[in-house]
Amino acid sequence: METLPDVQIVASHTLPQDLIEELDHWYDRTLLADPAYVHVKDWALADWIVLIRFDGQWASVAEIMDQVIRVGGQPQRVAGISGVMTHPDRRGQGLAAQAVKAALDHARDELNAPFGLLTSTHKLMPYYRNLGWTEVPVRLTFTQSDGPSRYDPALVTSMIYPLSAQVWPNGDIDFNGPPW
Repeated sequence: METLPDVQIVASHTLPQDLIEELDHWYDRTLLADPAYVHVKDWALADWIVLIRFDGQWASVAEIMDQVIRVGGQPQRVAGISGVMTHPDRRGQGLAAQAVKAALDHARDELNAPFGLLTSTHKLMPYYRNLGWTEVPVRLTFTQSDGPSRYDPALVTSMIYPLSAQVWPNGDIDFNGPPW
């Protein structure tokens, strides 16, 4: 009988270097290899990481960024959710959904964020819709070291998850820095 997973939420700066390197390896092979994201060079750093482990080995992760973005030119605090990934040996067990739920619970209960915000490829939108996320089809801009940039709306959209607020403001989204 397999043990139950260990779910932890840890400050990203406390992760051991070997785990950071292993996660970076998998990010590069999966998430960052997607054509929707290859033009992004600079990424926002996670404040928190949800780690789901079995017997000490990571199985699924999600990143949380406590951010103030701009929506329609006005500041809006959000919990950015990113880097949702499950180890190939553990896929199909609902672990990514568990990691996202833990990230949203932390964002609501500990960070008091009014909304969760993520970007998604169109291929993954049905998955996130199933978890309760809502598409916000607006222009997404962000900053890179070489200047302003944006996501191609044919490839990437934004999705929100109400945590304590119910009405998302109107307008395009500026990440007010690098994206996540």
